[in-house]
Amino acid sequence: MATPRFLPAAATLACLCSLPAIGQTQDVKGSSDHPRISRFEGSVIVKFNAGDFGRLVLPLSPITTSKGPTQSETVEGRSRSIVYHAPKAHNANEVYRTYEAALQKDGFKTLYSCAGRRECGVGWFTYIQNTYGIITGGAERETQRYLAAKRTAPTGDTYAMLYAFDQGGAQPSVALLNIVDIAPLKEGLVTISAAEMAKDLSATGHVAIYGVYFEFDRADLKQEATPALQEMAKLLQQNPKLVIAVVGHTDNVGTVDHNLTLSDRRAAAVVTALTTQHKIDPRRLTAKGVGPFAPVASNKTDEGRAKNRRVELVER
Repeated sequence: MATPRFLPAAATLACLCSLPAIGQTQDVKGSSDHPRISRFEGSVIVKFNAGDFGRLVLPLSPITTSKGPTQSETVEGRSRSIVYHAPKAHNANEVYRTYEAALQKDGFKTLYSCAGRRECGVGWFTYIQNTYGIITGGAERETQRYLAAKRTAPTGDTYAMLYAFDQGGAQPSVALLNIVDIAPLKEGLVTISAAEMAKDLSATGHVAIYGVYFEFDRADLKQEATPALQEMAKLLQQNPKLVIAVVGHTDNVGTVDHNLTLSDRRAAAVVTALTTQHKIDPRRLTAKGVGPFAPVASNKTDEGRAKNRRVELVER
């Protein structure tokens, strides 16, 4: 039996429709295994999706209601999602154990795992069906196995999600594999100069800054935000009478209350960095978050949402 191998790379959260009928013998058109991750020997790809930018929710707790997990981690990056049908005579537990061993061997650390209805919760199977559109009949819920894992490397973190279950009867076992590769941002990739900031402020009264990077879904500034913060500080140092509001913006993913709170905290983090690290007089700065309420692009695309996630300086 071939043993799957994992490395830091890509995977998906995809919308996967109902599984095809028993008997599929060839991979779906355009699909492929994840780079350097072997499939369980004899398996067939029945659903596939991949993209340069995807979002994956990793449940990290039992699911006891239709509302989903009480604990989870959401990650974004280059993504790939694959649904396999295992060959006959190989059950979900065997498939799961093979992947689990390969992940551990490659340096993945388990974030959460569960087995069967007792550990995973009575709502887990429904959650997987509703989230991924995998519709099966007569599934043996006690055979379900789930694993969320993370691998940390200098090239970037990789998150893996594996869900395996037996469909029952003569139908093949199913393995859903999602991998998301989070590549580190290149420092200074999108940095606007102090002179450009001053020009935009003079012309329109505000300027959007896209080089202020935060940890995902948190208000912790990343090291990659340093160049943008330095230019903001230079702007304020060169214009001692300038008083500004630092305004945080988000896309519309998630609840309004969460996004408003997050944008407030991120704006405050920028103000704190400017006042403590760059010695800017705090009386010249005000922090305010407006969440998703001032988009500059459509939230229907990844590109639009990326433009909406920003920090703006507004002249007061």
